[in-house]
Amino acid sequence: MKLHIKNFRSIKQLDLELAPITVLYGHNGTGKSSALYAPLTMKNIVVNPDREVSSFFNYGFTSLGQFEEVVFDHNANNKLELGISLEAFYEGPDDYVELEYKVALLRDNEGSFQCKVYGPAKMNGILRRTVSFPYKEGDPERFKNIGVDELLWDGIHAISDGGSFADSHQENEILNYPTDTLKKVNFVPLGRGFFHPLYSSKHLGSMTYAELIVSNLLADNKHIEFAVGYRMGRILNKDFRVHNERNSSDFSLNSIDKQTGVGASLVNEGFGVNQLVHLLATVLHPDVGIVCIEEPEIHLHPTAIRRLARELADIVRENRNKRLIISTHSEQFIMSLLALVAEGAYSPYNLAAYLVTKEGKESKFHRQQVNENGQIEGGFASFIEGELEDMKVFLGV
Repeated sequence: MKLHIKNFRSIKQLDLELAPITVLYGHNGTGKSSALYAPLTMKNIVVNPDREVSSFFNYGFTSLGQFEEVVFDHNANNKLELGISLEAFYEGPDDYVELEYKVALLRDNEGSFQCKVYGPAKMNGILRRTVSFPYKEGDPERFKNIGVDELLWDGIHAISDGGSFADSHQENEILNYPTDTLKKVNFVPLGRGFFHPLYSSKHLGSMTYAELIVSNLLADNKHIEFAVGYRMGRILNKDFRVHNERNSSDFSLNSIDKQTGVGASLVNEGFGVNQLVHLLATVLHPDVGIVCIEEPEIHLHPTAIRRLARELADIVRENRNKRLIISTHSEQFIMSLLALVAEGAYSPYNLAAYLVTKEGKESKFHRQQVNENGQIEGGFASFIEGELEDMKVFLGV
């Protein structure tokens, strides 16, 4: 799977190969967050294209502004392009189609959808639809160049229409695979996840959308509640419980110290405990595929960081459809993943590490290969620069 990013914030051109766990690290302001916001922007587009382009850059927890603020170099004449490449299997394990789905945004709310299909003769070609935003779905165009008899496509949804291969409905399921994947993108931003002592599905109040969704997921799905409690115990030696208020639709989210048995509402817990429940619930969500996570190590003790890295690797091993894209400033977090590789507990092919730098106005993503011994190409130069400066002071160099 790859992300394609062109003229988005500080990224002029990028084809980012994704592993089950993809880690981005580098100095502040180098463009790591831009790579995380790209799939979330695509999700906003395919979930609801019936709005102006600026709305696609509003993620709930932050808004990036108008098109001119987001496009590379603030040049409104540039075409902003976001895409995803993946493989879809059909009929048998040896039969697959490669798909490259892209959305282009231009000034004045103009744009286009494109899907390239590389496969056998019966599914091979390019679909392209030029649109203006806000764009209403449901008015598909008829295509005959994709290798099937008839196909209806509106840029987001494909509908088969006749033909022996079309009768199986496999081709429209395959063509919908990129947008179905993007709809399952989720994001864990920096910050506390929970801000209230009581929650209810009936009252939004001052809750953010993400807080409402995650709190109700924990209350409605006991298996997610149990899984979060299990992972919390392994990371922080704390349990997690949802408590339903008697004769009320309200409920509270609580943590319990396993050593003392003392419980507390998450809103009264420290930043690290609070954010960790939100992170785990989001990652464990059964309907989430790609999860973008900003600096999960914030406010966690080094021991907890190590355990978190191992739990995330374990979750991805158990759920092959999940992929994590993580930005981090923690050498400990990356070292913990590399230690898993060195132990033979995690494959180096399932870990992609990128050093992100800034060259002028552009963000550059440098893939650093990981070998089977857990060694990373290029080492940790970006982490030890500050340590070297301190060493010079102490040694009088």
